[in-house]
Amino acid sequence: QGNLYGVDLSQTARTIPFADDFSKGGAEKTAFTLPGWLNKALEGKGKRNFQNKIVGGVHLAQISLFKCTDPENKCVLVTPRLQMKAGSSYTVDLTYHAGYTNGATLTIQQLDKDGKLVKTLEVINDQSSPNGFVKNKPGTKKSYTITGSADAGYIAVLYEGKVPERTTTYQVEALTVK
Repeated sequence: QGNLYGVDLSQTARTIPFADDFSKGGAEKTAFTLPGWLNKALEGKGKRNFQNKIVGGVHLAQISLFKCTDPENKCVLVTPRLQMKAGSSYTVDLTYHAGYTNGATLTIQQLDKDGKLVKTLEVINDQSSPNGFVKNKPGTKKSYTITGSADAGYIAVLYEGKVPERTTTYQVEALTVK
């Protein structure tokens, strides 16, 4: 199954604790870009990927299928290469917001040093807010305990939607590993 998303295997592994500042991800309504991160459209002619969004001064990586005409949509956001020790335990914390919820999913995955899937941590199918975003609502926090599989690894956030029936908008506020 090889390098699932084509992550850069040559990059120098970043140390843990890992917490990048999303405000450095670029200008609003442009592709989310942070050094070492992979933001990639996997399926769909529309080539949707995670975009920078600022809500109340908070910087987010947003994926939305609003006004998308392409039926199949898959894209992924992957952390830089992270320094891990095989057999050591780490905590992955994800904070996200969901709006216009109707069945699109965010799959949180652990990849090994070669970009291969180690395990799926969760498939999030948020149904909490079908009519939009709740103003001033804090993000949903998820925590996962992972075990390092080798000297390095990655955390991937895979979005899967289908127009017009599964178009949930997700906003990733933070993804940290400690």
